[in-house]
Amino acid sequence: LPTLRAGIMAGAFIASYVLRRRPVALHSLLLAALVILAWWPAALFEISFQLSFAAAGAIILFWGGWQTVMRHLPGAWRGAGPGRWGRAAAWVLSLCGAALLANLGTLPLVWRYFHLFPAYFLPVNLLLAPLVAACVLLGLAASVLSPLFGVGQALFGGIGLLAEAMIV
Repeated sequence: LPTLRAGIMAGAFIASYVLRRRPVALHSLLLAALVILAWWPAALFEISFQLSFAAAGAIILFWGGWQTVMRHLPGAWRGAGPGRWGRAAAWVLSLCGAALLANLGTLPLVWRYFHLFPAYFLPVNLLLAPLVAACVLLGLAASVLSPLFGVGQALFGGIGLLAEAMIV
């Protein structure tokens, strides 16, 4: 369900650009919910549906507030420093903001279903997000390159190692 949601949202964004319309993230999220629920109404009661939409919704709804907080930080902390270090700081703060908002958005559901209040969520997500992205990119590369060059086995092996690292 999270992958389907992301795919529908990406499709809506691409369609916006093709139609020369300004993409609206909240509209894309709502479209994804409508399409999924029209296709499978019981998805509303799936934990993955609820967590996925809560995380994406929290980021979309509260990203402006995070940007306001960022603007009020001293220059060095908000990535206004010179060159690469400033861009790197802004990128890290953006990742932290997205992870924080997603986790705060899902916190009531995590508490309801798992009876947990994970105080470690931000550092763990900051560590795992790049690994998950690497797995996705390696999987895509393996799928495309395997028939062409026969390197799929090595790439899928790398994905397996990254996935095992995430489990530990």
